[in-house]
Amino acid sequence: MDFMQNSSAGSYAPVSLQDEPLQERFLAAPPEQPVAAQATPMIQIIAPADLPEGYELPIQVGTGGSATITIPPGGVERGQTFAVPMPATTNVAPAIHIPVGHWRDTTWDFFQYGPCHPHCWTSWLCTFLATGQVIRRVGFNWTGVTAVDAREKAQAFPIILAIVALYMVLHFTLLLIVVALDPEDPDADSSDPNYVPPEPTMAFLVVLEIYKWWHFAYWILSTVILARTRRSLRQKYGIPAACGQEDVVCAVCCHCCVAAQMLRHTTDYNVYPSYLCTDTGLPKHAPSIV
Repeated sequence: MDFMQNSSAGSYAPVSLQDEPLQERFLAAPPEQPVAAQATPMIQIIAPADLPEGYELPIQVGTGGSATITIPPGGVERGQTFAVPMPATTNVAPAIHIPVGHWRDTTWDFFQYGPCHPHCWTSWLCTFLATGQVIRRVGFNWTGVTAVDAREKAQAFPIILAIVALYMVLHFTLLLIVVALDPEDPDADSSDPNYVPPEPTMAFLVVLEIYKWWHFAYWILSTVILARTRRSLRQKYGIPAACGQEDVVCAVCCHCCVAAQMLRHTTDYNVYPSYLCTDTGLPKHAPSIV
């Protein structure tokens, strides 16, 4: 029951609402605005080694920053490019500063960090392996020039390591054969005026020549790659040459000093220690310089 006012009498009369159903009006609610999806920023990483899933890998982000990422399910293989979410926070970590326009030091600063420093031993005992560590650091291929893709970068050091291993095996194998075929009697007194040295056999002479040429071929190959690596490194960091064939002259005259100088130039041993048995000659947590 409701009441309707009578305008003439100024009174109210009852009005029945049973015959006229009420019609309610509803204001339509404004359409919901779609919520814009927020894309998660991703970062692409080139795996430095075969890593299992869940491995915590330190990386360098930007200039002087570092972060730790988690290897995704399934793990990654060395040289594989994979994407992970960009770490929310980064920590400032010592970055590897590479001088541009000049060498970090001279070729003759071989013992700058002492005679027992690992980079000295690597450069002296196996110069080709030290060259491979430089190549791995700066992203060249195994011939000492800039790699065209990540696969060439990843394969560079293993190829050089395989060449060194092959050389060592054949070197000592041929050396043992030469010693076994040597007709010289170790018990004979060569100071005796009546001593007549035996004639060498044909087999001995052939194996001896093979041994010499194998050693010479290895020296030529390692020298060429050392010179090419030095030239590519100079071009990468804008280091002028003193003469037209400086890289070749340095590589021929002093293998170990040139390799050691490039190792020192491409890292800071005051920040990151030198390692003998890694592909870069640095600890695994050292940031990449490329």
